[in-house]
Amino acid sequence: MNKGSIDTSVSLRMGQVTAWDNGFYTGGSIEGVSTKFLIDSGSTASLISFKVYETFDSSTRPELNELQLTVNDVNGSALTVYGYADMNIKLGDTNYLHTIIVCDMKPQGIIGQDFLMKHIKKIDYEKVIMTTADDQIQCWTGGETCNVCRIIVSNTVKVPANSSSWVNVNIPNAEHMSETVYMHPKSNQHNQVHVLDSLYSLAGTNTDINIINSEDQDVTINSNTTIGVCESLSCQTDNMTRCAQVSCETTDTLQEVPDYLVDLLKRSSAHLDPSESKKLEQLLIKYRHVFAKSDDDLGVTNIVRHHINTQGATPIKQPFRRLPLGKREVEREEIKKMLAGVSLNQASVHGALLLS
Repeated sequence: MNKGSIDTSVSLRMGQVTAWDNGFYTGGSIEGVSTKFLIDSGSTASLISFKVYETFDSSTRPELNELQLTVNDVNGSALTVYGYADMNIKLGDTNYLHTIIVCDMKPQGIIGQDFLMKHIKKIDYEKVIMTTADDQIQCWTGGETCNVCRIIVSNTVKVPANSSSWVNVNIPNAEHMSETVYMHPKSNQHNQVHVLDSLYSLAGTNTDINIINSEDQDVTINSNTTIGVCESLSCQTDNMTRCAQVSCETTDTLQEVPDYLVDLLKRSSAHLDPSESKKLEQLLIKYRHVFAKSDDDLGVTNIVRHHINTQGATPIKQPFRRLPLGKREVEREEIKKMLAGVSLNQASVHGALLLS
């Protein structure tokens, strides 16, 4: 086998190599090993993962040539590259000898711009088919969580007017779909004969779906007609918690101003008439939780931030100054009072600040 060649005068740009992207895929083989290829026109070169390369028959495995370039992915991160070689790729019924770079990446293989420009004549994204000079290669769209496939009528069928019928269909690349799929008409489908929006299980061997004809006359659907698309579904189960009891304290159950707000109400009502004083009383009852109950009732807020303007002064460092022995007992008692009314997590924070 001839040694492959890489143009070292240009930089190599790779596409999505770190994860399975929701893109355009096809099945094939490389050196006889079954491989799923991502069709990526954004990748300058074609690649396979080192894991696939390791599965080649050791007696016929192509010897890798050293690559004198740094290869980066689409995010600019350098890839671990093991080398390159000419390898036999089979897509459809045709074999191709093409230069392939071996590197660490999650996709099994990537068909890059170099292969597409040399061998691919046309890509039909609506029919999900890639055309070469000798072949039509079936593809699929999707990734790890999202696959989209066509729904094709298997045999010619007549659907009576204003009714629905069960029709046998073919779903190319259904093996790449999730077990449960969402079926719906094509986005550009405007006729009155279409598949119903529905969830469908691909677990069975029989693929019959219900289609509807809302026309006033019978409609014949020819075989190999695309009547809709189906999409993979991924299920997400949220953790559910049950509320056993709800306890609410409202102004209906608390009619009097709390003790710690009585003095504030008295001082604030000095220049108010009775109706205004009553409104203030109701306001204090409603928002009593925002007032400190005592000097030790510590709180925290992120609504207001305090800024100290140092006017560009250079920061200084001063030595820690310990309290005189006579005041340390008073300090401990004050700390105990402040920590008595806070939770364990708050205590660890406040304690650390006060003792530092």
